[in-house]
Amino acid sequence: MNDQAQRDQALDISDSYIVQAPAGSGKTELLTQRYLKLLSISEEPENILAMTFTNKAADELKYRVIRSLERSKTSAPKTSHKKLTWELANQALKRSKQRGWDIFSNPSRIKIGTIDSLTSLIVSRYPTIENLMPPRIMAKPYEYEYLYQKAAEKTLLLIEEGDFQKVISDALFHLDNNVEKFYRLVTRMLAKREQWLPRLYLKGVLDIDILEKAAQQIIIEHLQSLNNIAISYFDQNFFSLISKNTRHDVRKIKKLQRYYDVNAEEHEEVFFRPPNKIRYR
Repeated sequence: MNDQAQRDQALDISDSYIVQAPAGSGKTELLTQRYLKLLSISEEPENILAMTFTNKAADELKYRVIRSLERSKTSAPKTSHKKLTWELANQALKRSKQRGWDIFSNPSRIKIGTIDSLTSLIVSRYPTIENLMPPRIMAKPYEYEYLYQKAAEKTLLLIEEGDFQKVISDALFHLDNNVEKFYRLVTRMLAKREQWLPRLYLKGVLDIDILEKAAQQIIIEHLQSLNNIAISYFDQNFFSLISKNTRHDVRKIKKLQRYYDVNAEEHEEVFFRPPNKIRYR
């Protein structure tokens, strides 16, 4: 029996399907193809979530996806179903290159796991009554490398400001106006900041109070911006849903507690109180 029509239909990512077939019929290959096709149009790999019941099945599917991506660098296979996988993997790698995923160096960005692992992830990140905004730790290289690059780009834009114009202009002059090299040097400097940052706090080198006030002002501005965004989401519908939560401490939340920014001239309300003191280490 030829089921190619059904297999082609299952690769229509605009719809959802239930695939029922006996062992050894190629279900995992079909899942791999569908995952690769989704990967080829996704903004980020993390936007795709695949779940299975067992760790063994999750490891097998993830292995198939990565192996397909690796094999896409070789010549196209002759069998039709393997050639299709090869073509989809090439499209996914093209998307990876366009978006700068560097998927081979960051295979953890491929989110394939068990239902239990997903629920554990949700529970670990669910805000408690004491901590409406859980801590966020950047553990993956691609996360902080992305922020280093953004910081370097914003540093270059400061050339338009009088306080920084001469310093940045001099740096570009010594680099023969090589902007990419400027970015690389700044990102490398940020990656090794634990080597030079303590020197800023040697006696007489830097006024700590100025640094603390600047950092506090940045935090205040960020929280005020966050407040404007949050208002549109934390409406009555949101708290109506909260009231149906199975956790008693969460059900008690009726509204977000507001604080006053004591530094604002007109006492503008913000959702979170900015810290009075910033401690550096």
